[in-house]
Amino acid sequence: MKYWFLIFLYPIPIQLISQNFWQKDTIPSTKKTWIVVGTSVGIVGGLYTYTGLSWYSGIPKTKFHFFDDSHEWKQMDKVGHSWTAYQQSKMVNEFLIWAGHNRKTRGIITALSGFCFQAPLEVFDGFTEKWGASVSDLVANASGSLLAALNVWAFDEQRIQLKFSFHRTPYANQFPHLFGKGITSIFKDYNGQSYWLVGNISSFLSKDRQFPKWLNVALGYGAQGLEGGYGKVDWKIIHQREFRQWYLSPDVHFSQIKTEKTFLKILFFILDAVHMPLPALEWNKHYLRWHWMYF
Repeated sequence: MKYWFLIFLYPIPIQLISQNFWQKDTIPSTKKTWIVVGTSVGIVGGLYTYTGLSWYSGIPKTKFHFFDDSHEWKQMDKVGHSWTAYQQSKMVNEFLIWAGHNRKTRGIITALSGFCFQAPLEVFDGFTEKWGASVSDLVANASGSLLAALNVWAFDEQRIQLKFSFHRTPYANQFPHLFGKGITSIFKDYNGQSYWLVGNISSFLSKDRQFPKWLNVALGYGAQGLEGGYGKVDWKIIHQREFRQWYLSPDVHFSQIKTEKTFLKILFFILDAVHMPLPALEWNKHYLRWHWMYF
């Protein structure tokens, strides 16, 4: 999940513009389309220029190559790629709605955008001796973008979403070189991450049914015992300590909360990327457990 914060940068320039300019167009607006394109190119281009100069500086380079890491970390990093690509594609779709583009156009661009935003990282990885480009990362990126696009094509709204949550674990203190320190552990400690496939219940019911529009149901995925050591530690030991976790929990669809305030609409849109602390049922190969509050 390198540079995950890219997904939250898009609303910033628009938020500073007048309320009237924020109104959605019903036909394509050339002016707004160029704002979307310019903002995207500027942010992504600047970000990856910084990435090439900082993140990859000092790392030995080699000729472009691939590396199969699909069997590592219980695929938590892959789900993270999907979540990031989904959020990026979802954001692009919202901006295309704002710019007045039709459903067909938005679906095609949405299907490509998150994947294209993430792809340069695989190119950078491919030229480093330490990592290598990952086909499974590319597939994960594509799946996240495709989920956003399928929502557009099937429903013209994001009824089925991907969300993220995190809780601190002892692993970050034990392995700071792997899982970071402080806030960086949120995006490096896979043991504390959970990813949620979330469905909005009311959107699948008939319109005459009285059901809270903000209430979702969420199926979560996480893992424990992730300490790395792939290629160095015997796989029997790795399989013994690592295990998957599954969760069932309610969830809040913030964007279904009605408001006329532009700031709140942006805030609710951002909050919809995150699964809030709520009760959850967890099951894994070791136990079945109820959490009164899980994040």
